[in-house]
Amino acid sequence: MSDLGSEDDRSRAVKDTGIGIAEAARSRLFQSFSQGDASTTRKYGGTGLGLAISKQLCEMMGGQLTLSSVLGEGTRVEASLDFPILDPLPMAETPVIEKVVQTQILNILVVDDYQANRLLLSQQLSYLGHRVSDAKDGAHGLLAWRKQHFDVVITDCNMPVMNGYALSKAIREEEQAQSLAPCLLLGFTANAQPEEKERCLQAGMDDCLFKPISLKELGARLESVTSGSELLPIKSEVPAPWDGIDLNSLEQLTLGDRESIKNLLSDLASSNEQDMTRLFELFAKNDLPGLADLAHRVKGGARIVKAHSLIFCCEQLEKVCRELDREGLTQSVDALQKAMERLAETLELHCA
Repeated sequence: MSDLGSEDDRSRAVKDTGIGIAEAARSRLFQSFSQGDASTTRKYGGTGLGLAISKQLCEMMGGQLTLSSVLGEGTRVEASLDFPILDPLPMAETPVIEKVVQTQILNILVVDDYQANRLLLSQQLSYLGHRVSDAKDGAHGLLAWRKQHFDVVITDCNMPVMNGYALSKAIREEEQAQSLAPCLLLGFTANAQPEEKERCLQAGMDDCLFKPISLKELGARLESVTSGSELLPIKSEVPAPWDGIDLNSLEQLTLGDRESIKNLLSDLASSNEQDMTRLFELFAKNDLPGLADLAHRVKGGARIVKAHSLIFCCEQLEKVCRELDREGLTQSVDALQKAMERLAETLELHCA
């Protein structure tokens, strides 16, 4: 591909060394549904619309598309367009990230089966000046809680072995049996629905936080607890379907720590790879509850980087599993798989 034009007259030429096109066939190539030879479709596929559409688009933009070819040697197609020269846009100012300072250091236990979630939340709490321990599921979390005193336990709700609801009930029962002062128990979930918060409260939790949470919101939530202020609900947004990830948001979540961001993206990529394998296994078994749990787990990681398309696909699969819609299952699993593959490609670029 070459740039053949001046400042405002841009041309792009593509040349191949293929079979070429006979002179008699060139005149009809820009007609819809036309190809150089009837055997082309059988050998290479295609509809014969590409050149016709490309020529029309070039002409609509005030340009032209030309073709030259030598049979047996190859073909050259050139698009020429005139573009106005625009003044460069000013560079966007880097947002100033304010450090959140806590007035009291807390001993906090983070429980989550998703490594990227544990890493991010632990780093956020460390930035706020708190002491942090973590566990990979409710059973390990309960063992950690028994070994030392924690002011706060923040737990994911859906985990294998022992979920967050069971962990909360177990902690409350042992606190009551041993006459211990109750710790602050917070659910942490990607399911931002009113019924989810109610389920957390019924399990003995004090409140429910929604993934992901900013440093400012997290600091305010913990500060309000230590000062005895009333807990205020955190507003959550329902994301629109969209491809890509938002690293600006991640910088806010990690206070701009580039090494932390790189480690987090690496962990997310690893978890995403494992989850894709798990998705196939569960689909092959027709395990709807397992697929719903996996979709919820993946959604939590997707919220960290605001991968809206992936979040949307997770919610669709959760809905299909919840409604036992076996007809829509294949389509939902396929959509989720493709969204996870796109995330893998995006993360590979950022981790390179």
